[in-house]
Amino acid sequence: MNRKVMAIGLASLIAGCTSTKKSSESSNVVFDTAHQRTPTDAEVIRHVYGHELRQANEKDIQYNLEEIALYGERMYAENNIGQTDNQLDFVLVRPKESERHINANGLVEIVSDFVYIPTQEINDHNQNVTRINLSTEGPYAIRANLTQFDLPRNKPIGVIKESNEDAKFNIRTVIIKDKEYYVLAVESAKTADPEALPFYIMPHEGTTQIINEETGKMSLKNVNGFFRPRKTKITDYQEAMLIREGLAEPTHNPGQAESTD
Repeated sequence: MNRKVMAIGLASLIAGCTSTKKSSESSNVVFDTAHQRTPTDAEVIRHVYGHELRQANEKDIQYNLEEIALYGERMYAENNIGQTDNQLDFVLVRPKESERHINANGLVEIVSDFVYIPTQEINDHNQNVTRINLSTEGPYAIRANLTQFDLPRNKPIGVIKESNEDAKFNIRTVIIKDKEYYVLAVESAKTADPEALPFYIMPHEGTTQIINEETGKMSLKNVNGFFRPRKTKITDYQEAMLIREGLAEPTHNPGQAESTD
């Protein structure tokens, strides 16, 4: 067979194959559709809607607190709910021993395991100590500045006129629960008491200021005595209140604080 005949035969074979492929593609076969069912509103079971990002911060609940600064100590003052005859009508709470509870309903409470109850100081004879002598030395020294009068020897008789300006002094006080108090640092020998705060509290009302005419040394005297804040467990404090109200029976004897006089 010559090359011309071979070429004609090969061309016929290719043409036959091509003709078969075109016949397959033109058959009535559908591969795509545009059909769409009518949508049905579905109910999603147990699903939660309405998500939203928010934040909680200090502006949500607005409030004000007050503290007292007493000899390097920050203090909250609260009502003494179980006041006895030998106590003042407030207790002190140390912020460093406390938690601040802020309720979403707007209630703010200072919560602590301890309160410090200002309790009358007593001596070894179980009597109230009524007089405090103020130190004339150290960082909290107080002394009346007495006017010195020149009395020349050649004038043996005269009249001296004095006023409050001739015995100047300055003792700082503080208002707690609408009452004024002296707050005086405890003498160094008694500051190591771990069950008491390092200062005395004496009501301004009823207190007499005493000045030594020679030295200017001062004392404060109050017939009702003075008080030192003593550490008490909050559970004992609350139990004592319930017992006084007749709502509980004593479970133990809390004891009596020893005199620091």
